[in-house]
Amino acid sequence: MNVGVGRPLRSPKAILFDLDGTLVDSAPDLAAAVNELLAGRDLPPLRLEQVKAMIGGGVRKLVERAFAASGTPLLGSALEEAIRVMAPIYRRHLTGLTKLMPGVREVLTHFHLSGIAMGVVTNKPQLAAREILLHFGLTEYLGAIVGGDAVNT
Repeated sequence: MNVGVGRPLRSPKAILFDLDGTLVDSAPDLAAAVNELLAGRDLPPLRLEQVKAMIGGGVRKLVERAFAASGTPLLGSALEEAIRVMAPIYRRHLTGLTKLMPGVREVLTHFHLSGIAMGVVTNKPQLAAREILLHFGLTEYLGAIVGGDAVNT
């Protein structure tokens, strides 16, 4: 295929994927973790749809949004404490309800066989991202996995 001024369209040398919502649907596990955190404070659970709307920006934002939605907004040290409590809860809810997005394995196989390097860049913590990718057998396709805690912002 020719594009532009007589130049053929070339395949990319590398592709970087986001994890949540691109390779996996982790919203049900995130909702389970959020609801466990809220239950520890005697707050009612949130619906999956509510939690889905809160995803984006990492665990800090998720916790902040969840407490705000529960009518108990947290700031400062109270928010920091809730995030600290959330960490081990979140680690228990990485793969129980998370599903591979449709067609992901086939797409990764195609790109891999085409010689295209691939990686994942996510705001999810690095170890959590690696555990999810290992669970689904996707690490063999990936040359790099970069979590949100692996870079300085």
